Amino acid sequence: MIRILLVMLFVVWVVLAENMSPEADNDESLTTLNQIDCVVKKLNWMINVTEDLLLRTRVHAEEVYEKRYSAEERYAAWERLFVYVKPFMKKQKGDKMKEILNEMESVFEGESYLRKKFNLNVSYLEEKVMDVVRTGTRYAATMVEMYRVGLEAVCIVNKSHGYCGDNGAYVKCGTTFVGKDISGIVGDFDSDADYMDLSFTGGGFQSHGGNKLADKVNTASTSLGLVLKHRGIRNNLGKDNVQTNKLRSVEKVNASELLKLFVTPLREINDIISEIEATPSKLLEQTSRIDALEKELQSIFSSITISTA
Repeated sequence: MIRILLVMLFVVWVVLAENMSPEADNDESLTTLNQIDCVVKKLNWMINVTEDLLLRTRVHAEEVYEKRYSAEERYAAWERLFVYVKPFMKKQKGDKMKEILNEMESVFEGESYLRKKFNLNVSYLEEKVMDVVRTGTRYAATMVEMYRVGLEAVCIVNKSHGYCGDNGAYVKCGTTFVGKDISGIVGDFDSDADYMDLSFTGGGFQSHGGNKLADKVNTASTSLGLVLKHRGIRNNLGKDNVQTNKLRSVEKVNASELLKLFVTPLREINDIISEIEATPSKLLEQTSRIDALEKELQSIFSSITISTA
């Protein structure tokens, strides 16, 4: 009787130990869901920052477009006046006035070049940002669907462990990605080394049970886990960013390579923004130079009118 009681107590202890054990510590499906959520957060971080920067740049552009830099008009007015007064001027003053006008023309041409380059930079920035946003949105939407399918399966299979609801933090990315600086995003993306394991435990073309995410999807559905490994993922994320088996089902998603694809365009965007933001001050320098040259012309013109009075 005592032996039977001891055996029963042992069985109860084993069952309780299994139910109370933190399966999150060894469940690979939860790790994969966490990785997917982190990549989605990184992509959304990039999208939000680049869109904000584009909006800010458009505001700068409007300020430049609305502000009148009158170098061309002022040069043209002085050029006409020079033609009119030249016959009444001594050669030395005429040569000096012509020299100043030539410099003013050069400044005007510099301003014109800055404006054209500014317009091209704004257009190019809009194009680059929209490319990054479109691609990032496609990647993020694909992974959100992967996460949804995977989480649903984990909730069904592991429902006794309460991984959903209040305990959903098990499968959420624990990192918060903040900052408005593109260089911060580039640094994070360039150093990422994660990949998402979508293979079945033990490999193969179908699941025989296990703790990987594809196994959980297989257990929870009639799709043999292929809804998570569908070739549409390969098409949406790019064939160079995924590893497939002979059936072209996805085995791994190389998150590291996927994020690194954005590094070069993000650096280009950062460089373009720096040029755009520097343009207003450069235009003001040109205007200040025109003001100084105009004062010299006024001084010469005043001496002419005094001598002819």
